[in-house]
Amino acid sequence: MPSILSKILMPHWSVPYNCYEIGHTWTPSCSEAAIELGIIVFKESLKLYTPLYLLSQGLQKGLDVNGLKQSINSIIRSSLFLSFNGFSVILLFCLTRQLMGKFYYSLCAYTPAFIGSLLAITIERPSRRPALALYVANIASETIFRIFISRGYMKPIKNGEILLFTVTMSILLYIIKKNGFGVDPVSLALKFIIGREESKRSNNKQNLSIDSNHMIQTNTFQLSQPVNTIYGKIVAKFYTLFPKHNSCPHKQNSCFSYICYSFLRSFFFGWFGKSAFKTLSKPRAFLLRPNFIIRNNFFSSDNLKFGLFLASFTAIYKGVNCSLRWASNGCHDWHAIIAALFAGPTMFLSPNTSITLYLMWKCIESLYCIGVKKGYIKYVMPTVHIIYAISTAQLFYSAVLEPKHMKPSYMKFLDRVTGNRLHQLNRMVLDVFGTDASAGYETYIPDFDLKYTTKRFQESVLLWLL
Repeated sequence: MPSILSKILMPHWSVPYNCYEIGHTWTPSCSEAAIELGIIVFKESLKLYTPLYLLSQGLQKGLDVNGLKQSINSIIRSSLFLSFNGFSVILLFCLTRQLMGKFYYSLCAYTPAFIGSLLAITIERPSRRPALALYVANIASETIFRIFISRGYMKPIKNGEILLFTVTMSILLYIIKKNGFGVDPVSLALKFIIGREESKRSNNKQNLSIDSNHMIQTNTFQLSQPVNTIYGKIVAKFYTLFPKHNSCPHKQNSCFSYICYSFLRSFFFGWFGKSAFKTLSKPRAFLLRPNFIIRNNFFSSDNLKFGLFLASFTAIYKGVNCSLRWASNGCHDWHAIIAALFAGPTMFLSPNTSITLYLMWKCIESLYCIGVKKGYIKYVMPTVHIIYAISTAQLFYSAVLEPKHMKPSYMKFLDRVTGNRLHQLNRMVLDVFGTDASAGYETYIPDFDLKYTTKRFQESVLLWLL
């Protein structure tokens, strides 16, 4: 059987060494390596998920006894899911080698990761599976894009992420305008940034005939500030120039104040939120040099630009919506498309490929769900599972054979969750495939037990090292 498969699987793209000599160099036992990695991943997952679930539960419902039990169950279940994912990938990595007789480039990474991930995702809570699939699909698509660019399969488009962001947001915000916000992380984030005012409302399709002069007078007299002061007169003048249309959903009496408030609010949360996150993500550095870390993050031009991007996008999106309500004398779903097309280019202020790709995948998911609901697409039960498995397989392949194309932050996550086991692969041997498997890694020479190494490995690799 191996000889037949070897003719199909490109014998020139293979190495004859065993899994101890290439993969789990820290122990010759395949089962011991898989169990050890599973335990390491479980411990690290507990550290990762415990604050995440407890904080989420505390913010949403409060940490009562039932909430605490629910959080503990979620922490253990998610940790078991990630632990089994690591355990199964190593086990199947070794099993593939034993069945094939060699390590084939086309099988050594994708196959064990795909099967292992497909099994592991069934352990996680069903409600979390789509978010996980979306997350890894985002990172995998970014990794594939980098691989294609490096190999010359495609050329990068200047400001391509901004164009993609604009189109994606136009579709996504139209869906939200038509159907309302969901309960997934992306929808909740957009709900916080854009506000629930610009989502589905019962009066969205009403075309109201309104006397504009009456509208201006009504809004002017609703001012809470006394009009006999200079400030009151200035505000009244702005309210007169930019009054609220009867179909506008916002609480403010003036579209101008609605836009200004949204700009300031989004800028604060964008700038402060990103600065605070970067500060708290490095607790050790913060404790050692708090003044330097705070100053470095809160006065960072990148964080300020991100705040300006978020503020500009929100203000333009809401401003165009208000203008269209005045122009069409009503509130319509298609307003969201036009408003997002005007607001999208603000990403010039802070381009971000990861955010764009994440939103793109969320948009694809939403369109797929709408297609299934309306009967345009046939629902395939394990769609989410397959997307997660394919994406994880791509990430495992890249982490093992082409790490230079991986997102650095995700590589740090993999190093942390696996106890730096990726550093203990025999990357000098994997370099034979010509994919720069050792790029970015320090030179590592495993301390092998010669009883478990093959004669061919000893003659061709160990002697060369000596």
